[in-house]
Amino acid sequence: MNGTGSYYVPSTISTFRRLTTDQILGRTIVPGTTIELRIRISEQNVRVGHLYSFLRILDRAYGRLLFGDLRRYAFQPDMQLSATTFEKGSWEIVLTQLVSQLPNATPLLIIFVLLKLLPKAAESTASAYKTLQEGKLIRDRRKAMRQKLNDDRKLSQLPPNMKRLLLKFANQLIDQEPKVGREALEFSEEHLIEARIKVAKPRSRKKK
Repeated sequence: MNGTGSYYVPSTISTFRRLTTDQILGRTIVPGTTIELRIRISEQNVRVGHLYSFLRILDRAYGRLLFGDLRRYAFQPDMQLSATTFEKGSWEIVLTQLVSQLPNATPLLIIFVLLKLLPKAAESTASAYKTLQEGKLIRDRRKAMRQKLNDDRKLSQLPPNMKRLLLKFANQLIDQEPKVGREALEFSEEHLIEARIKVAKPRSRKKK
């Protein structure tokens, strides 16, 4: 890792970009499609610090996947992850991306996978926190995330190297800032209700 907080070289990011929407979502999208990642969270007893840590993990993931370098990401405000809307009821955070080229879907697809893994990782670490066994905590968390990846109907079909890189990416995000990682895991376990992708087809042009 360098001083920018970046773990990934371009070749690894290119590997992630080989992920297709068919592999993750079970459907193919075309250029001009709008993808919405809708994150629904419980609004009861939300600790602001934990919410911040949860969003920070997602933001850092997005920045690395775009540039491989968080310093470059920090100086590109127009490219930074932003919520389109916050909807009432249970909170729903909507992240929207217009896909002009298929590889541009990569950041939201990876965050979608990450959101599948975080709650499972949080479940596995509860007993380790109680016994204060840091090594056990890490081992249990990694085992739980690997199991989740293998149990998921779509994700289990990914190539082994892709699954390995996804797990490495998720674990490094959590481990880089232990306090932030721990709070993000706790938040996902307590408040994350669901994450889903909504795909809007391009509007067809009306014939004159």
